[in-house]
Amino acid sequence: MRKIADPSARPPEEEPTKAKCLFPPCDRPAKGRGLCASHYAGAFYHVSHGHATWEQLENEGRALPSRTADVGGRFCTWLKGRSGPLA
Repeated sequence: MRKIADPSARPPEEEPTKAKCLFPPCDRPAKGRGLCASHYAGAFYHVSHGHATWEQLENEGRALPSRTADVGGRFCTWLKGRSGPLA
């Protein structure tokens, strides 16, 4: 007869801790540059309209450095129609 493992005998699996949004009252998970999707969209708006730069936000601790700077640059260039398809 085969023995069945007792599930209660296994050590509990730890859930990976997810980073929270850098905006203090927000407890949503961080998506990009340490911000949740909503706060990233707000920061992106301010950067794209010249009210701030990502470097300023990073220096003030309001955003993390980009993890995919090269891909973002290529994507933006492609999106604006300045090059062919991405390789």
